[in-house]
Amino acid sequence: MREHPKAAIFLCNYGCNINCNFCLNTWKSEKHIKPTMINKQDQLKIIKKLHEAGIKLLTFSGGEPLMNPWITHLIEYASALHFTIIIQTNGHLITRYRKECLFCGK
Repeated sequence: MREHPKAAIFLCNYGCNINCNFCLNTWKSEKHIKPTMINKQDQLKIIKKLHEAGIKLLTFSGGEPLMNPWITHLIEYASALHFTIIIQTNGHLITRYRKECLFCGK
């Protein structure tokens, strides 16, 4: 029997608030690419599909995932589906409020 992937990386946006020289995101160096972000409802649908596919570990990445205007909603939804969640962030946008939301379950 073939095993299914257990983890996924969800690129929930392309924007970033800093310009690291080691960044591997090709959209930063490709001038002809105009990054767009899909809407909140479609992102929630993607998370649901990943859950239905048996994914257990979900990494939110991007660009900088904390620049996604509805990242808290996405994390809460993924948490309600019992994903193990990783947020791949540079940490510059973690405010006291966001820190409480992201790390304390609210």
